Amino acid sequence: MTISLKIQRKQPIVFLLVLFCAMLVSAEIVAHPPCDDFLKLHDKKPKYLEFIQCKKTQNAQIPVLQAKYRVKGKYASEVEKYLINMFGMQPLRKICCIWETVPNLEGKRYGSLKSGWKFNYSIDMGAEDQPGVNRREDWSKIKNFFVTVELDLESP
Repeated sequence: MTISLKIQRKQPIVFLLVLFCAMLVSAEIVAHPPCDDFLKLHDKKPKYLEFIQCKKTQNAQIPVLQAKYRVKGKYASEVEKYLINMFGMQPLRKICCIWETVPNLEGKRYGSLKSGWKFNYSIDMGAEDQPGVNRREDWSKIKNFFVTVELDLESP
């Protein structure tokens, strides 16, 4: 009788332990936001920026959620200024055959936005080369610039 009573007392403890472990595992699985329009989600999306898609992918062998946006060339300067002022992104420069952000003296290149999760979003902007477009004043001749917002899912 006493053995049966001891087993019955342990059953709720075992059940709670199993339930707790299951909750930890499920929290690990969903330890990031859904892949979506991150800038809209945080009410930080600038005018003229169009959300294209979000997908889970790899960046330097690290799994990331990557949201892609585009902006027409004629509005690119306005969006660039917004990303610089709001998130600390570095200004675009023409390097070889593309417009891209270049690291500053501290090595910082991308903008950053707190995600509310383990890692912050990184924000980048760029455009492929358009022949004859070597000055910012000519950005309206470039069809689209692209903005990428990434959220790392693991530490490097």
